[in-house]
Amino acid sequence: MLAIKSLKHLYYLLQTNKKELEEILDNLDNFYQPYQKPKKKKDGTIRTKNGIVETRKICPSIGRLKEIQNRIKTQILRKYEFQDFIHGGVKGKDNITNANEHKGNKYFFTTDLKDFFPSINNRIVYQTFIKNGFSADASSVLTKLTTYQGNVPQGIPTSTYITNLTALPLDYDLIKLCNENEIKYTRFVDDLSFSSKKDFQQLTQQIIETIKKHKFSISDRKTLYKVGPTEITGVEVRNNVIKASKGIIEKYETATTEKRKQGLMGYIERVKKKSLAGKSK
Repeated sequence: MLAIKSLKHLYYLLQTNKKELEEILDNLDNFYQPYQKPKKKKDGTIRTKNGIVETRKICPSIGRLKEIQNRIKTQILRKYEFQDFIHGGVKGKDNITNANEHKGNKYFFTTDLKDFFPSINNRIVYQTFIKNGFSADASSVLTKLTTYQGNVPQGIPTSTYITNLTALPLDYDLIKLCNENEIKYTRFVDDLSFSSKKDFQQLTQQIIETIKKHKFSISDRKTLYKVGPTEITGVEVRNNVIKASKGIIEKYETATTEKRKQGLMGYIERVKKKSLAGKSK
């Protein structure tokens, strides 16, 4: 990743200037359109708790701020080459490539980082830029441009890249533990997946403690240790193949429009193609 040492260099890369950035940062509320998005179960139905719909806050940016965030993404964040175990927010990778890494294994442990985006505050983002060689001034401005109301907002161009960078210390600790125990580890945004040809259930608590050490929480509802075929990031992992999940197949079979059926079939074919192509190199 290109480390920015001066504000002059930052303004050049973002095609902006001090005056424009100050105007934007002084009026951030005008550049975000927050809304509550209902959470869904695997079958597509709305998730509720005590009769109340569960939601997550989405904060898409608009206008000039969004343009600048896209420049941050393309001119700065995309320059960072993420390790092979990261599949979310990385060009050429997705939930399918993530699941494909685990085929051929028998034992699986999956979990989810609870409230992942809100848990990453502006202090963490600032320190991440500093640790990557950015000057204090550049780190401060970039943090203000990529956080909102104190944390990383979900729904802006830079959010997944920022969270990937801030989660790297956790990734490295997990990779060390997994390599020592012949366990495959991948992360797709906030979904953590582990698998092995050997039973490693006795290590799951150590994995959880490692996650907590880095100030992340896990979703108990999404934490599962399983033997045999399982579903990882929405894809069925079975022996040496991956398949579209039953939920996707059902959606295809019940789709009411040709456009919807074509979209789902395209996804199903991508899963098949990736399964035949083998694992990522």
